[in-house]
Amino acid sequence: MFALSYNATLSAVGFMAGIRTMQAGLLGMKASMLGVNNSINSMGGVVSSVFGKISSIIATVAKVAAGLTLAFAGLATYGIYKSLQAAMEWEQLMAGVAKTTGLAGEELKEISNDILGLSTTMPTSRQELAKTAQVAGQLGIAKKDIKDFTELMSMMSVSFEMDASAIATAMAKQKAIWGFTVGEMKNVGSAMNYLGNTTAASEREMTAFLLNIGKAPKNIGMSIQETMALGNVMIATGMDASDAGTRINSMFGKRGLAGHLDKASDLMGMTQDQFRKTFANDQIGTIAIMADKIGQIEDPLVRANAAAGIFGAIGGKVMENLIGNTDLLLRTVDATNEAYAKGTSLQEEYGAMAGTNQAKWDMIKNTVGAIMVKFGELINESPKFRAVLETVHNKLLDIYDRLPAIF
Repeated sequence: MFALSYNATLSAVGFMAGIRTMQAGLLGMKASMLGVNNSINSMGGVVSSVFGKISSIIATVAKVAAGLTLAFAGLATYGIYKSLQAAMEWEQLMAGVAKTTGLAGEELKEISNDILGLSTTMPTSRQELAKTAQVAGQLGIAKKDIKDFTELMSMMSVSFEMDASAIATAMAKQKAIWGFTVGEMKNVGSAMNYLGNTTAASEREMTAFLLNIGKAPKNIGMSIQETMALGNVMIATGMDASDAGTRINSMFGKRGLAGHLDKASDLMGMTQDQFRKTFANDQIGTIAIMADKIGQIEDPLVRANAAAGIFGAIGGKVMENLIGNTDLLLRTVDATNEAYAKGTSLQEEYGAMAGTNQAKWDMIKNTVGAIMVKFGELINESPKFRAVLETVHNKLLDIYDRLPAIF
């Protein structure tokens, strides 16, 4: 009985202790809920702030998007405008080519495509290529040779680092004199490049020489190689390139050797008939011997008079320069003949020049330009072009009207 009473008393005490523990827990829970409520209230402020900032960002993005739309529309319009401008410029250049070459219709379209194609693979602008083709027509280059001639002149322009039209004029003139094919002109270019790299006469000076040399060397039987070698020695020994061409042309004319065969024969110790045969067999060799003989005259005034007496006052200056330089002349003739026969110097030089970063960049710009021309031509020829322009214009007007609302 005592044990039961005791156990009941313990249970009552435990129950009350449990009740008190529960009450303490509920009070703690109440405090926690109040904390949660405060936290939620605080979070609501943060969320409101975040949503406010997001709304501001969305508004900014909308403005940026509208601005980008305007920018892309403007860029597209500018691209179309520049393409049309490029196409119209090209049309004018081709009109110049048509005027000098007589090309028209499909032939003109073909050369137009050819030149644009060349500009994408060469570091020469389409404008300069077109001008070279125009010069080709002016100078009588056959229609079938215009593309190859233009490409060759561009190679020489890049290799010689000079304007293609000047080279084209010089080479076309020599083609008319010597009857070159375009392939033979490439050999001439190789010889010029070799001389420019190995002597004191630059390619620019050799070009100036060829612009001023006439038919006289060919008329007396000299080759283009011998003519170039003689001009090169004149330039290398201090004579102006243009003067060298004029003086060499004069030394063989009526005021020069052709009009003084008697004095030339006397100098060589031959009859006129013997001299004619000797000279016809070896012009350069005979000139070298005559220069050496004139050089043996001690008195400078008598020496100058002897040179002028045979080759004329103008042509005699060539002989004066040759005195003491005949070995140089003969070596230069041999080197020029070799460079002409190989015909590789120009291609090698061009390959080196066209492989530079600058040349590659020029080709990239040329290709972009060619694309713009072709795109402009397609747009210009399209019957839907005006309708497209109207649509684009209306869209731009709409954007323009909306600008105040956007910003």
